[in-house]
Amino acid sequence: MHLKGAIIGACIQVLASVSCLAAPLQVAVSILPQKYFVERIGGEEVRITVMIPPGANPAIYEPSPRQMASLSDCSLYLSIGVPFEKAWLKRFKKGNPRLKIIPTDKWIAKIPMKSKRPSRNSSNSHTIELDPHVWLSPPLVVLQSRIILDALCSARPTSCSCFEKNYKTWINEIVELDLNLRRIFPPTLKARRFLVYHPAWGYFAAAYSLEQLPIELEGKAPSPRQLGHFIELAKGAGFKVLIVQPQFSNRAAKIVAQQIGARTVVLDPLAYQWKANLTKAARLIRSALRP
Repeated sequence: MHLKGAIIGACIQVLASVSCLAAPLQVAVSILPQKYFVERIGGEEVRITVMIPPGANPAIYEPSPRQMASLSDCSLYLSIGVPFEKAWLKRFKKGNPRLKIIPTDKWIAKIPMKSKRPSRNSSNSHTIELDPHVWLSPPLVVLQSRIILDALCSARPTSCSCFEKNYKTWINEIVELDLNLRRIFPPTLKARRFLVYHPAWGYFAAAYSLEQLPIELEGKAPSPRQLGHFIELAKGAGFKVLIVQPQFSNRAAKIVAQQIGARTVVLDPLAYQWKANLTKAARLIRSALRP
């Protein structure tokens, strides 16, 4: 009986290991940082289709026919709330009715994008543009990662133990990154403001008690009057760095930088190597801070 029990136990372990070697689960995401997150949790169990390629603007990008066709093999779409999704998620679902769309930002209270010019809609009430850049805050990525884990386990229960093991390792990595970033921005630090052209770093700033000062308001170009005010503020505070990103034209930013005596520095909020990118961003932002 003891031998029989041992054999059964060994068979169960073999079956569990085999479940982690099944054909990969096909998952689609919107942006490259999501691919990084899903890979950390899914490991070899997943194959990921990224809809917005490097360098593309997630506000206006249109997927190619080949990308649309690739979604037919996917059973999960992990959305994150970028503008691209408003125009395309319904079309993705129509093209693949079995595609399950999981919003990984559903537990996150979005913050408004900075604005000094509230607009009005037809009902005469204020409209507020919410910031979609939730992947730039390590504490918020912890929330997103739990949703990713649950989605993967639901789609492939036989591999859930593999996903959970990877998830625990991944969360520890996020916590370590967060602690390192808090060392870069200690509570004793007096200078806490930095200049950006596009307001992508709001959640990052909130996580580390910083303030981004964007030229664009709600992602829109400022009026001449607002731009003049911004230039006066930047000159008075002595800012020497203006952060830009590769998905947008930097011509206007370079003109502003020249007028305030600053240089432009590129930071990509959509970079694939998420941990390394946030560490790089933190060091650059720290050097750019002013009171």
